[in-house]
Amino acid sequence: MNKLVVFVIVAASLLMLTGCGRFGPTDKTKGELVTQVDIHKGVKGLTMEFVKGQPASTIWEGTGFPITLQLKNEGAYNIQRGMLAITGNLYFTTDPNLQFSLEGKSEFNPEGEFSFEKFDATTLLVDGDKTDSFFVMACYPYKTYASATICINPRIIEEEKRTEECSIGTVSLSGGQGAPVSVTSVEEEMIPIGDGLFRLNIKINIANNGGGRVSAYDLNTYEKDCIGLALKPEEFGLINVEGISFSSYSLNSGEFPIKCQNAPGNKFKLDSTGKYKLECYAKIDSEFMGSAAFTTPLTVELAYGYSQLSESKTITIKDYQANK
Repeated sequence: MNKLVVFVIVAASLLMLTGCGRFGPTDKTKGELVTQVDIHKGVKGLTMEFVKGQPASTIWEGTGFPITLQLKNEGAYNIQRGMLAITGNLYFTTDPNLQFSLEGKSEFNPEGEFSFEKFDATTLLVDGDKTDSFFVMACYPYKTYASATICINPRIIEEEKRTEECSIGTVSLSGGQGAPVSVTSVEEEMIPIGDGLFRLNIKINIANNGGGRVSAYDLNTYEKDCIGLALKPEEFGLINVEGISFSSYSLNSGEFPIKCQNAPGNKFKLDSTGKYKLECYAKIDSEFMGSAAFTTPLTVELAYGYSQLSESKTITIKDYQANK
């Protein structure tokens, strides 16, 4: 073959490999392909960080200045109609609140969306230099999507267990699901209740691991922390059970229902430690499901409001007269 032709073929191949490199690993994904990144990991939703120098540490009285934060959605659910508010501002005034929306992590954006949000603030006239400490409060709706592989085994009443069959027990889910509220484990048991009938008990352990406060999912509730209104006792820690399903069974299905006895109206409240054990069940008919053991994914969807504080920020407001 002509040497020139060989050179052209090799060069073209190298160009094609180089051009395809953008679909491969990046520094941000630490060597993982986009399709290999598990977005449903971690216990964070929104994160907030003050931009350096905004605000400055020292500001003169009667002066306008910016308060700018970098927001990042590090979870796996898109934030819509989130709100920011300043708390603790004693010697300056600001916008009452800011609205924001941020997409969560996805297959094509494993880092999540970020934005910069700015409050326009003005220092008040002060009598002597004053030191001011404040926080930014964020209020937003969020959801948790969890999945655990459970075992369905109608042969549990048989004395001799086959080694290849799955085991019924507790499935631990460590590391979170890309949301501040996590499903930490699923406890499972099957109890015979009749000829070929079984009751599958499913206990879902849930915890608030994000460091913020859980409230009801509706707009008029989760925004209360950001507009200075107190939550009602029944709104604090309230979580909606949006869905539970496995195989042909789903929450409140007509034909194959899953029912939760301690979540009236498919809602429950976290306890004082931020935890809850959701107790649900389904009736299994081996005539329909078969007599062989098998595994199937159990999926859980939870919805709630969330509010959290930024780190504290301290500024000094200078008095012109005192510093002449």
